[in-house]
Amino acid sequence: MKRFLLVPLAAVAIYFAGRSLVMLFVSDETKIRWIVEEMQESFNDARAGGCLSPVADTWRHEDSAWLDRETLHGALVRTFFTERDRDKRFLLRVEVPEDNLVIVVTDDTADVRAAVKFLRREGEAWAVTWYFELEAEFRDGDDGWQIHRTSHRNVEGKGF
Repeated sequence: MKRFLLVPLAAVAIYFAGRSLVMLFVSDETKIRWIVEEMQESFNDARAGGCLSPVADTWRHEDSAWLDRETLHGALVRTFFTERDRDKRFLLRVEVPEDNLVIVVTDDTADVRAAVKFLRREGEAWAVTWYFELEAEFRDGDDGWQIHRTSHRNVEGKGF
């Protein structure tokens, strides 16, 4: 009976040891790309926690004095994630094309530029409702890379 417990425990230990080893050798740029990808996937799966986990408590959006982390969380939960169709499918999606993602790391800060598209489901098709260029400042700290400052420039649409 004890041997059966050792196999799953060993597998978990190997996974975490391997992951830690990989993270030692992965570039900061790659880590930030993974963060952006996880935020995108979290939004598309309507998971606020995954969207906000890399956003620092002191985050500020330069284009809006009233927008802070708590307000952003409320907007995600009460506005974006409640929009569903009759079949309870999420009506919004975000895309951050990797070929438009620019990351410049300098010591413990990184400047990130990205094209961001919000899409709305219209039947089975998706239509762009808001397209903007985002600039973000990431800082590496005790909690890893976090977003401390953002700003954006509208390209198409007016936001939400």
